[in-house]
Amino acid sequence: MLTELKGLADKGLFAPPEIKQILARRTAFETALVRRIPRTTDFLRYAAYEMSLDALHRKRAARLRASCFHPAHTHR
Repeated sequence: MLTELKGLADKGLFAPPEIKQILARRTAFETALVRRIPRTTDFLRYAAYEMSLDALHRKRAARLRASCFHPAHTHR
């Protein structure tokens, strides 16, 4: 597993099944890019996927930071 994805799993941002899915999707995109004549749409789809994955990562990280500073279970 890539160290980037291992770090995301260790931080609790993505579950192991999600990491496997990310790896599978990236492998499929990269396989499409190494064909004899890659299509422009292949590059665009891969870039769009990575951008949405990055947005999800940022949202989960923000939610995790917010829950660390404002735990819901400490109501008085």
